[in-house]
Order: sequence, then structure tokens, then C-alpha cells
Amino acid sequence: MQPLTNIQIAVKCTAGIFYFQTQYSLHILLEETGQSDQGMFLRMWKDMPDTMQSSHTAQNLRFASMEDMRNKLNMNSVFTVAQRSFGNATHFYTSSKLCDGSMFYSEIKVANNFQAAIIVTKSVNTRLIPLYQKAIEDICTAF
Repeated sequence: MQPLTNIQIAVKCTAGIFYFQTQYSLHILLEETGQSDQGMFLRMWKDMPDTMQSSHTAQNLRFASMEDMRNKLNMNSVFTVAQRSFGNATHFYTSSKLCDGSMFYSEIKVANNFQAAIIVTKSVNTRLIPLYQKAIEDICTAF
């Protein structure tokens, strides 16, 4: 199905059969075992070629603080490996593991005013990178 996060539902009852279709966020398929240590993150980040990388910009983030953002990402199985501040931005280095074992490694550069974030992601499973980045955006823009 297109997109891959599309789910089709059929409900059969006495009034007939009803068909529904909806999309879900990929983050619901992330496992709680997706946290990498800094050494593993750095090795994977360096070893993966640029062809396994994609960049995405998210707008209008909804956080009270960087700690709030870190906690919200971690609660949704986007685990912070490291966090550094540079000038007017904070960089979160994250790892996640999809239920099929696919790993995602990201650098999320967040402006200190929470107006925008640039999400750069690397993964062997390149076809899912856009859906993963959209899931991070959904987490960052939800109330």
C-alpha cells in the first residue's frame, strides 16, 4: 500500500460491512530496545554512505524546554544518545529501532526558539527514512 503506514479496516456487523482507511505514525512501531551507545552511534554514522541519508525540516515545534523535548522523544522510543549546544541551536543525536530490526540514526538540530528543526537521518532501510522523519516531526509538533 502507498504509503506504507496506511492501514485498511473492514468492520462487519448487522448493518453491513464498513470499510475504513487511515494512516498511523511510524513511531508506534519503534521498540524500547533502540537505544545505542555513543560508540555504536558514531561507528554507524561514519560507516553509512550519504546515499543512506536524508534531511527533513520540521516547523513550529511544541516544547517548553530542551529537556522537555528530550523526554518526549525518549517516551516515544526516539532515544537520545548525546546532546550538545552550539550557538543558537541544540543538537540531539538519536537512535531508534523498528520492530523489524531496522535501525535509524538521527541528528536533530533544534533552534533555541523552537521554531524549526532539521532532522538528518541515516538508515540501511532508506525507503522508511521519510516516514521515520515524519514520525519525529509528529512527536515534535504534537501538544
